[in-house]
Amino acid sequence: MSADLDFRDHMTTLAQQQVDIAFVRPPVTDDMELHHLATEPPVACLAADHPLASLPQLNLAPPSDIPVVDMPDQVPRLWWDFWAVDPRSDGSRVRYGPVVTDMESLLHTVATGEAMCSLPSAAAREYFPRPGISYIKVADLTPSTSALAWLRLRRSESTIRAVRHAAREVTMRG
Repeated sequence: MSADLDFRDHMTTLAQQQVDIAFVRPPVTDDMELHHLATEPPVACLAADHPLASLPQLNLAPPSDIPVVDMPDQVPRLWWDFWAVDPRSDGSRVRYGPVVTDMESLLHTVATGEAMCSLPSAAAREYFPRPGISYIKVADLTPSTSALAWLRLRRSESTIRAVRHAAREVTMRG
């Protein structure tokens, strides 16, 4: 089964065994295993007319005075708190803005200036270039990792073993 998942379904479909393997951006829950695919720097996504959008680089985005898009309750908080950098290194909490359910609603919310977020740089610049959004390098955010994920208890199933093997072969060559 192939599926295009919104943020609510990202890890839930894997946990509920509706899909065998999913492309994810860690962190994940302890019942999942990962195969690392790539690492890239994240970028801050701001409305193009925001005063910070003209800067060449930011430190620890998102700044506390700008709300961060929020996720539905079905999204593991562990995952979204990591990406929202909540809490900050100084212990302060992020101020959350509108809840978004998928990438289109996230990009619309950012472009209208309602909130900001961080995204992996390649995803933002190559796959989601949008008028009205600026992508700014962030000096002190943890790099973004992409990975394949599966349930630990299903790791020996033939389909999952085959994908794990193929992924290992490809990443060893690359």
